[in-house]
Amino acid sequence: MQELQVDDPGKGKRGAMANESVTLYLDGTPNIGDFATAMAGMRDLIAAIETEVAPSSPIEWRIETLLASSALATFRGESTDMGGVGRVAERYVSVGKDASNGIEVPQKFAGPLASITGLLSDRIPSIRLENEQDDETLTASNLAKIIPLRSHQELAPSPGAVEGRIETVSSHNGLRFVLYDLNFNKAVTCYLAPGSEEQMLNAWGRIAVVEGVVKRDPQSGRPLVIRQVTGVTLVEEGNRGDWRKAIGVLPKTALRSDEQVRRMRDAQ
Repeated sequence: MQELQVDDPGKGKRGAMANESVTLYLDGTPNIGDFATAMAGMRDLIAAIETEVAPSSPIEWRIETLLASSALATFRGESTDMGGVGRVAERYVSVGKDASNGIEVPQKFAGPLASITGLLSDRIPSIRLENEQDDETLTASNLAKIIPLRSHQELAPSPGAVEGRIETVSSHNGLRFVLYDLNFNKAVTCYLAPGSEEQMLNAWGRIAVVEGVVKRDPQSGRPLVIRQVTGVTLVEEGNRGDWRKAIGVLPKTALRSDEQVRRMRDAQ
């Protein structure tokens, strides 16, 4: 196995990790209509947040990541006022936290958020709002409410490791990548320490064990997000046809399978 050592989170070219992107994750099996509704709601929610925390400098939100298997979309903000981008990203998640805790959100946020949470169903059991520093998962615990309340007590993030295939590495500063865990085949967002980008160049498409602070779904134990990544260990998968190397391992005098079964049966 090849091990990639990741720098200390407190060090790097950019210092503290910038908060310049927002992510919306639809769990389950959303269809094209669900995705379109979610994107429209996300667009309207971000626009409403901009009027509150960054009214002076326009922000252009460019597509950074789009993933299938459930649905994950990440947008990175670009503006002459990057501080405003950070404030929007922070408020985006805090609105979700308020909704999860039953705190009334401003009316200008409630409509767009209701469009997103209205998708919660058996097909889409949860929706996650995420930025580069925090995240919040919304669930369909009370569909009678405009904004659903938290249906369960969250598990505190804890140190751990997740094995999966690295499918996407962020093209902007390389601070984020997506891992499809092998147990659930679901996307797990992983956040690298600043300055660790080059160490991921040979990891795309590879199976790896990612270590860090893991946030999990409290019901299934499925990993959702890994932050403060401290190590990425690539797993050697072998080559196509390697099984043929086993030919001839057993001596020629070994019994055939049918003979061995017959001998075991007769011994009973």
